[in-house]
Amino acid sequence: MAQYIGVLLRSLLLLSILDVSRSEPVEVTFDGCKPRFTYGIMYDCCPTSKKPIRDFKPVFNSSRPIRIRRALQCLDEEELAEYKRKLEKAYTILNALPDDDPRSLNNQAILHCANAVVHFWNWDNDGMVVEGRSKGCTKAGNKFPSIYAHPSSPLYHQSRSWRSRVPSLPVDLGLTFDQTGHVPTESDPQLPDDVVLARNSEVMAFWFNGDSSIRTFYGRPYRAGDSMVNDSVDSFGGSFELLAHGSVHFWTHGDMAQLGLGAYDPVFFAHHGNVERLWELWMRQGPNRVPQDPDFLDSEFLFHDENADTVRVRVGDVLDTRVLGFDYEELNDASWNLENFATTF
Repeated sequence: MAQYIGVLLRSLLLLSILDVSRSEPVEVTFDGCKPRFTYGIMYDCCPTSKKPIRDFKPVFNSSRPIRIRRALQCLDEEELAEYKRKLEKAYTILNALPDDDPRSLNNQAILHCANAVVHFWNWDNDGMVVEGRSKGCTKAGNKFPSIYAHPSSPLYHQSRSWRSRVPSLPVDLGLTFDQTGHVPTESDPQLPDDVVLARNSEVMAFWFNGDSSIRTFYGRPYRAGDSMVNDSVDSFGGSFELLAHGSVHFWTHGDMAQLGLGAYDPVFFAHHGNVERLWELWMRQGPNRVPQDPDFLDSEFLFHDENADTVRVRVGDVLDTRVLGFDYEELNDASWNLENFATTF
């Protein structure tokens, strides 16, 4: 484990001396979009829609109940079956839409390459129960979600690693770049379960409790004019990006392990639902963890909504999920969340 943390910390210390005096937020348009190389692979991430862009404005309605996003393993049999039915219907519709429809699966996936209540894959929860600290749902969520594993389902994705087809196998959150820059592959050995579980707790505790600085968590600032990809694989990412988040992508493998293709795998959104939850949890630990850099808050992303309209979303408008009308169920994180960092979920 020390080798992963050592590589990460050296990277972050080097970033602290870079010149960030130039300040300008990233603005996104379709103008000049063209295919580009990312880590040596050519991706065409240009959306097909050229509709006028409208700005998203969050409107909080206090009269409506807050929707709760649930961990998949904490749904009962009936709830999971109903959620699976709705999700399969959604992917069947997305797959049937032509590529010139902004709502098609291809165009939704492209949005990740370029830049409803969705329940999440709770891969950080190993089910460890600690008296006085465990709370909420204590069912382990660190195995591959079963609803994505049936070959006949539109939620299945053929390119995934063999690991996703072993129901008892825990996710390895330490499956990341090593000191030589080696990128994990499907042929990398799966370590014994007890080693994986111990390392997972260490990885989670490190990024969540080990350093509360925004620079360590988020990594290097990305401002207008910066290259999106640097020669170094860890030149931009922070502790959460490079460790837990990235490891799940590599563990699942296939399209999930490629930046330009990850969102074609339906489990991508279940994974990032948990990433979003953990980010929210990290920010709620104190005001020093909430970003204040105006270039970050004013950065923009483009999405296609249910009406096939293109919507520009400003980062600062979506940092609080409760303003957007949803929150997360309370979950057990006793194996990695230190006692003096009490959670609010």
